[in-house]
Amino acid sequence: MASQVGRFLKKEDDWALIFRHYSGNQQYFDDANDWAEAKLSNPGNPLADKYSILQETEHFFMGGKFTFKLVYPQQLSKTNIWEQTSNPITTSESVSGYSAISIGYSGNYWGGMARSNQTSTTFMDGSIGHTNWYMAVGTQSSWGGTGNYPGPGVAVNECELWVKFR
Repeated sequence: MASQVGRFLKKEDDWALIFRHYSGNQQYFDDANDWAEAKLSNPGNPLADKYSILQETEHFFMGGKFTFKLVYPQQLSKTNIWEQTSNPITTSESVSGYSAISIGYSGNYWGGMARSNQTSTTFMDGSIGHTNWYMAVGTQSSWGGTGNYPGPGVAVNECELWVKFR
């Protein structure tokens, strides 16, 4: 892990929180400036409703891969853990080197995480190579009811993206 990002991290075991979004207050990310807010938001406050240090993801590339964990705190049975070699911040609509570790939800074209092809609705999603935007990360608008966005096949209002750092 790079020392410059270490002071911003919320850590649990060998995982670092790099993104958190709670939208129950109907706050969403802005797509201005190539999704600048989704890439960096409240970097010193991982408990904020909109928290992101996604622009630092490259610092967690270890052993030729990233290891991610997508968590839905309100739906704990829907956690996905996987590896991929492509950086989801910079790679659009496709994933390289995907390898499932522990997948709680595999529907809706799940296959890792990449920049979304739904660029007017979300920054990244897990519906790889499809126009669906399930497992949305950095969404700009509601879906499935006020204050929600697409999670693992259902509407959610909170998600966290973690990356392994050891």
